[in-house]
Formats: sequence, structure tokens, C-alpha cells
Amino acid sequence: MTGATPLRSPGRAVLISFHYPPSKEVGGLRAQKVARALRDAGHDVKVICAGAGTEITPLVSEPGIEIIPVKQLRGPREWYASLKRKRPSQDGSDHQVERLEAGVESGAGPAWKRYINSFLWVPDARQGFIWPAVKAARALAPAGSLVYTTAPPFSAHLAGLFLRLSRKVRWVAEFRDPWTDNPWKPRQLRSRPADALNAWLEKRCINTADRIITVTDSVREILAGKLASARRSRVVVIRNGIDQLSPDAAPIAGKPLRVLHVGSVYHKRDPRPFFQALATIRTRCGLTSRDVAVSFVGNGRWYNGNSLEEYVRSLGLAEIVSFGDWVTHAESQKMVKASGLLLLLAQEQPLQVPNKLYEYLGSGVPILAIADRGGETARMLNQVGGHYVVPPDDAPALEAALEEALLLRKPATTHTPDRAILGEWTTTEQMRKLQRLLSEDSR
Repeated sequence: MTGATPLRSPGRAVLISFHYPPSKEVGGLRAQKVARALRDAGHDVKVICAGAGTEITPLVSEPGIEIIPVKQLRGPREWYASLKRKRPSQDGSDHQVERLEAGVESGAGPAWKRYINSFLWVPDARQGFIWPAVKAARALAPAGSLVYTTAPPFSAHLAGLFLRLSRKVRWVAEFRDPWTDNPWKPRQLRSRPADALNAWLEKRCINTADRIITVTDSVREILAGKLASARRSRVVVIRNGIDQLSPDAAPIAGKPLRVLHVGSVYHKRDPRPFFQALATIRTRCGLTSRDVAVSFVGNGRWYNGNSLEEYVRSLGLAEIVSFGDWVTHAESQKMVKASGLLLLLAQEQPLQVPNKLYEYLGSGVPILAIADRGGETARMLNQVGGHYVVPPDDAPALEAALEEALLLRKPATTHTPDRAILGEWTTTEQMRKLQRLLSEDSR
């Protein structure tokens, strides 16, 4: 016999993801992309995810993908909450967890409460998912199977770690966000011992996994830096990807120029610097609703408890800026493609990118991004070119970019976005990259 060693049959692949459609969480949508890529590569795919609430709700499986929802156990957080007669619901929503994180033991109380809280959230609020996921996977993953875990929540990785150590499976651990380097974890959910335990768990996971996938270069660099040099090549970026790549949009003639923001404003995604810049330009250039129309669609009426509608009125922008509720994805895509400028808020998240960035890039419409200097969003937009990228703390740069976009309607740079890079960033190409990677690993 001559030639390369033939690849083994792909065989069984067990994907463990807390979220999975019909959940609308970004993590669930990513998991579905991975499941389809594994299936298209020839794997028999089983998806283990969390059931909704206390009941197991059968989910519709696709051809070649069987979905197995499991019932979560009560974790330490639920036991503690029940003792205080404030047991939270398990609705499977990351937004519900964020509300709990923001409200649980506000940090103003005794230090011992913060100490307890910090251990109740190791590695996160989903500890009750770990053992049911392990139990289901052990019945589905014979020796030689591929186990693919995607996080957050990082409890999925602890299930993968247990499976990798207890049986002969290949384990791929996907980090959509940083674990111990997460800047958003509230102070009241942290303590030095709990941080040390999280760091130890993360170290065990990244040193035990056969392959580590990240969705951004920044997270790849962080995790690779924690590994011995011989293992750093095992960390690879597979981006979320552009689902549909449209031709570059031609400059929109006529008035008004439509500026659009789709999605939620939360954490540090503060639209007020944009409104301030718009107010300055309106006064300086005499802009009216005949010149520009700005729309915020989605959860955009409030920011950190403050009414943005009132803020806009105080700046004299009420006739230019409007706020609308959520629309269907198809409707939002039509609005994106009919716009002359897309607003992206990505402040103080240097390691991640909003999933909306990929939809914006796919539309071919110019983007005005308020993003961290040197952060992942700025890095990607500067790499592809053709868009406006300004740091959050540079008001003159924001005013200059916005004025240029509104009045001159010309590209942000002398060249259009790099189509070769955009093509490489499509979901199709990114999932092909994942398929090639896993095929090479199975040699």
C-alpha cells in the first residue's frame, strides 16, 4: 500500500452545549452551526443540551442530528436560594442569569456573603447541568468518539473534562468567551479562593483537551499563552462567521441617510457618545430629519436604568432619532440592507465581538463602530477595511467620522472592504476549516 494514511471513519460525535435552538441565545446558534458541520463531515451527531424548565421538552432533530435535552439538577446556587426562600427559576436564559448576577448579594453586605456567593457560581450558574450531561454522554459516546463542548457556560467543559479522563474519547473544548479572564464577572461573585479554583479548573481543561477552539484571535492568544509551547498550536480560531455575504452596497442617493442600530444596549455598550456627536453635528451643519434618520431597533430605549428617549429629547434630536421594538430577523435584515450606515457599539469588550458584527459585515453596508483600541472588533474592521472605527474616549474622532459619513457619504478609507477576507470569514468557510481540522486530528 502507498500514499497517505487513510482517515478513520468519522463515527459518533457528541456535542454538549447548554443552549441549542429553539433557544435564541448566541451560544445555541453557534452550537447548531457546529452540529451541522460535524454531520456534513460524516459524523453521527448527538446533541446534549439543557431541557427547558423542570420538564424535558422534545426538540425537533434535523437529519443526522439527534437532540437529547436533559433535566438539570439543583446546584449549590439553587439549594442556597431555596434555604433563603428565593429560589430562582431555571428558564435556561442567559439574560435571567445576568439579572441574578446583577442582583444577588449586592456586595454591600458582609464579606462572608460574598465569599459564599463566589463558590456558588463556580464555574458558573449551571453546575446542575454537569452530571446529567455526563450521564447522557456516557451512554452515547463509545471509545473513539468525538466529544465537543462549547462554553459558556463553562459547566459544559467540566462535563467534557470528566468524559475525557474517564474514557477513551477525543475532546474538543470551544471557548466562545474567556473563562477566568472574563471582565464582566461581578465583584460580589468573586473571592480569591474561588478565583483560584476557577483558574485550576480552566488549567485542567485546556491541558487535557485534545483541541481548543476559540472564536476570536484575542481569546486564542490568551489561552495559548497559558499552555506549554508544544501545545499552543492546538488552539485554533473558528469564527462565528458571516451567514450570508452580499455585494458591497452602493452609496445610497437621496435623503434622508438612514442610520441603524439593531439589538440591545447593555453593559458598556453606551450609545450616548454617539448621540452627543450627532447633536454637535446637527447644530454645526443644520441637519434636520430630511437629512438623516436614526433608528434604534430592539432593546434600545433604556441604558443602565436611564431613558434614552428622554436623553435624545434633551439633545434636541427627537425628530431625527426614533426607537422601535424587536422585529423578526428577516425584517431586521431588510432594514440593515436599506440603511446607509450601521452603528455598532462594542465598548469595553476587547476580547470578544458582538455577533451582530458578522451580520453587519455580510450586508455590505458601511459600519460606524465605537470600539476599544486594539480590541477584537477594531482589529477585524481594520483588517477588512472600508469602515469607520473610533475609540470610545475620542469624541473629536467620533464627530469627524460621523460627519464624514453623513455629509460626504464616502467610504471610510480609500479602498472598499477586502472581499477575500470577508469570503474567508463566512460561516461556510469557517465550518470547512473546522471539518479539516477535526479530520486531521483523526488520522
